Amino acid sequence: MRFAVTAAIFVIVFSLLVCCVVKFGKRADDDGREPPQVYGSNQVELAWTVIPILIVVVLFMATARVIASIQKAARPANAMQVIAIGHQFWWEYRYPGLKVVTANELHLP
Repeated sequence: MRFAVTAAIFVIVFSLLVCCVVKFGKRADDDGREPPQVYGSNQVELAWTVIPILIVVVLFMATARVIASIQKAARPANAMQVIAIGHQFWWEYRYPGLKVVTANELHLP
């Protein structure tokens, strides 16, 4: 789901980029002068501020919902507790119930 949303955003942004490059690219009759600058389009400024905020809020809410559902999941009765510790170039796995420590390999029955 998240990949689909990200892919859709990428396709939209990339399409708009290509459209702008084709439409507003350098032309043969260009004299090299800078065009007149336009200031104060409140609607455009509001749109490019609000739309990204809405996208971020929607993605945050979706992520928070998934994380909350994972945290609420009941632990099975026969679950084995494993503590994973990341070191610079290796992983350390501790099994408190078995009093065993391994390096780089996670062993589960």
